[in-house]
Amino acid sequence: MSQLPNELLQVIVTYSERKTLLNLTVISKRINAMALPILYRDITFHIKDELSISLLRHNIQANRGIKYTKAFAIYFFPCYFEGYDEVRANVDCIIPYLVNVRRLCLTRQSASPGVLSRLPASAQLTDLILDHTHCWKDLPQFLSCNPTLEAIAIHNSDNNGRVIELAASNLPKLRTLEITFNELVHIKGPMPSVANLSVHPFPWSGRATGHVVLNFPSICSLSLPHADLPVVFSLAPSLPNLEFLRVSFGNSDVRPNASDFAVFPKLRYVRFVLHRFSDEGLALELFHAVQSLVIMEVCNHFKNLRWVKSSAAPEEGGDTLNDSKPIWGEWWVKRARERIEEALKNQRYRRNAVVRTPRLILILATAMNSS
Repeated sequence: MSQLPNELLQVIVTYSERKTLLNLTVISKRINAMALPILYRDITFHIKDELSISLLRHNIQANRGIKYTKAFAIYFFPCYFEGYDEVRANVDCIIPYLVNVRRLCLTRQSASPGVLSRLPASAQLTDLILDHTHCWKDLPQFLSCNPTLEAIAIHNSDNNGRVIELAASNLPKLRTLEITFNELVHIKGPMPSVANLSVHPFPWSGRATGHVVLNFPSICSLSLPHADLPVVFSLAPSLPNLEFLRVSFGNSDVRPNASDFAVFPKLRYVRFVLHRFSDEGLALELFHAVQSLVIMEVCNHFKNLRWVKSSAAPEEGGDTLNDSKPIWGEWWVKRARERIEEALKNQRYRRNAVVRTPRLILILATAMNSS
């Protein structure tokens, strides 16, 4: 490989599997230099990764790859395993070396309460996920001092009774906000910059959820995974720009009318999450009732059905509730946009094909007559 040009070597490195890449790094300094940014760009630890966390911490000072890390995520619950204190200590030691991290995800008790203050000043965070952690003491000050943040997810089913106040005045101009909402989370005033909102009430309260959503008048995407349809319909007058909706379908015993969905004039995509029953007939009625709707998906733990405008039958496939999801925010909105663009492109193709067919027949007939 020493004779290969850098351009070709970079292609090999870019498209090699991680295991292959690790083997190549020990046989060539050139490959090692090219591979480090790829190997360390996204670091994710899951359950039973205690040894990997320990190894990373062990040589963290001499590690030449950690400076390339852009995303660092811990999906790990050390309180359920032996060595709980050791895992937290290791994560605490790793955080100060994430000099270029952009996305940070810390799950329940995977780090000490003051760990956010250990992030280096050079870290320009865009995404922050705190899932069942105890980082609340630093949180308000930390958020206000990080103007580059665009998306945050705060889940706090256990926060030792401390009240969390979120206000536009002490937050960066967020585009995406995901919260587990309960009586300990206070939304202070409107947040007009937020375009993508996800609310997980804990415990469930339709009225409280509606009150929270009203603080976000500019949202174009809304995810209410535990809300029923009557709550969603009641929010319609306050959500004139809503284009993407993800909501439970079956939490309520009240069967909604298909015409109720017409209150969302710009709605283009809706994803129903089924829990108690599967009423595909009602889903189809809702789909045809909204003229602006391009795609509707109905999913449960076993299958996903997708209706596309101008299609005769639903398509089966896509993400079910059992499928793993990307870590970072807006994943479902991004996929929805891609599917809408694809559906509209196919629609235009079919329309043009219908127009071209008579012309083609006429041309062939003329050619046959002339011959």
